[in-house]
Amino acid sequence: YGAFRARGMSPARWPRWTRLAGGVAVSSLIAGLATAPVGAAHFNQVPHYGIVANVATVPLMGLVIIPGAVLAALLVPFGLSWIGLGLMAPAIRWILAVAETVSGWDGAVSQVIAPGPFVLPLLAGAMLWLVLWQGHGRWAGVPLAALALLLWAGAERPPVLVAESGGLIGVMTPEGRALSKPKGDGFAAQSWLENDGDAMAQEVAHTRKAFEVLGRQRMATLDGAVILHATGKAASAKALAACGTVAMVIVNVAADPPEGCRLYDIRRLRDTGALAVYPGPDGLRVVSAREKSGRRLWSP
Repeated sequence: YGAFRARGMSPARWPRWTRLAGGVAVSSLIAGLATAPVGAAHFNQVPHYGIVANVATVPLMGLVIIPGAVLAALLVPFGLSWIGLGLMAPAIRWILAVAETVSGWDGAVSQVIAPGPFVLPLLAGAMLWLVLWQGHGRWAGVPLAALALLLWAGAERPPVLVAESGGLIGVMTPEGRALSKPKGDGFAAQSWLENDGDAMAQEVAHTRKAFEVLGRQRMATLDGAVILHATGKAASAKALAACGTVAMVIVNVAADPPEGCRLYDIRRLRDTGALAVYPGPDGLRVVSAREKSGRRLWSP
């Protein structure tokens, strides 16, 4: 860019490859900035080298892959779709290779915490106001966007999470969320850690100190209230015997709660879904996945 400017060449007279690369870079930057908050909110990651990957791959997507896909679709009735697919294959391999290379660079992504429910709507509204409104009033979108980012930075995660299976609980500690076991319920464990903005593996999160372990029973304390978690029939039976002395018991087997016992067994958890547990003025406050999602036609 500097060399062309030094020669007094206007952008319109730059070589075609520089204008093509510059156009891809600028469009990728704008699209990346526009979609970054949405991607970060859903995937809890912010990629740092996306523009590099896009410059190296977007032209092939438009010039080779999409035309090849259209050609393959048109040739399907004649049994000749392999022609279009064959044209696409080298470009797809290149894109996959670029993605693998760029994602392997040091510092390729940063983890971010999941935002609250109002952050994305507020941020989208602020940016739309900034772009669409006319006159000086458009700058009112700037403090609204800053407020959205501030709310995102201050987002808090549930102190205790319970998997729907009853086999895994996670307790937030100063080092990050501690998980009750190193393996099993992997999808729940990965989702919890990602939403915490935590890049650690389940095995590492299991080593964090938050539980008092008694065989297959684990005790965690939240604001002075004791949560007892047990897996297996024998350990669950022992946990039920101690139910009146703790605030909550969680087991991964079917069980009938003794009188005065706040029990979440596998049958109740299947109805409520996963749980988030918070301290409250009257003891532990539990929010279930069913409460958050509501009843849907496909999940009565």
